[in-house]
Amino acid sequence: MDNEYGCTAFFITAVVIETESIKKLYNSWKRVRIPGDSQEYYESSFEKDGKSYRIVTAQQSVMGMTAASVLTMKAVQEFNPKYIIMSGIAAGTGDEAKQMYGDVIIPDVMWDYSRAHVPFIPTPKFLK
Repeated sequence: MDNEYGCTAFFITAVVIETESIKKLYNSWKRVRIPGDSQEYYESSFEKDGKSYRIVTAQQSVMGMTAASVLTMKAVQEFNPKYIIMSGIAAGTGDEAKQMYGDVIIPDVMWDYSRAHVPFIPTPKFLK
């Protein structure tokens, strides 16, 4: 791991299915406790090409941009990650035949889920 950072990657999730999917990546997760913080953090590590990599994950307490922002701030403060990655299910949108687990999805439209309910779901565009 790069000594400049506390961990290589910090994975943020919003719902249980996302958290469980991240935890399936490695077997050796252990809980990390931060004094004064009730958030549940889990860390694991792996080696590749003689280098050690530490990864940390946590699930937001609720869905939404505010919770994501708060968890991101705490991740930076406590773990100083090189990368912050938000893993998600893209609100369950899209054609299941085109959208597969592990696909990288980059939106061209975003909305603030925590401000109001969106009465429609825009049709996603798939790049090839």
